[in-house]
Amino acid sequence: MKFFKYLFIIIIYFTISNECFAQVKKEEKENGQSSELSVQIDDYISEITDRYNIPGIQLAVIKNGNVIHKNNYGKANLEHNVSVTDSSIFRVYSLTKPFGN
Repeated sequence: MKFFKYLFIIIIYFTISNECFAQVKKEEKENGQSSELSVQIDDYISEITDRYNIPGIQLAVIKNGNVIHKNNYGKANLEHNVSVTDSSIFRVYSLTKPFGN
């Protein structure tokens, strides 16, 4: 079951990159984030995590080498009620082999 959750995270990445990059406006804030894009991504991730019962996600959207959206969603540890932070570690093990080889 964990394998499918991790696989789903990768699928989310490709979905977001296809759906959201097309909606990025030329007017970006000084920190490189588009507020409209950020709201759309946050809404989409909230919907997906609720629908598929994903406890936590750490996400960075990068365009042309710049981070245009970065956020942490949900819990890193449900048992201890620990939220996902920038320093949270997610173990994906060999899940990336099909993409890197």
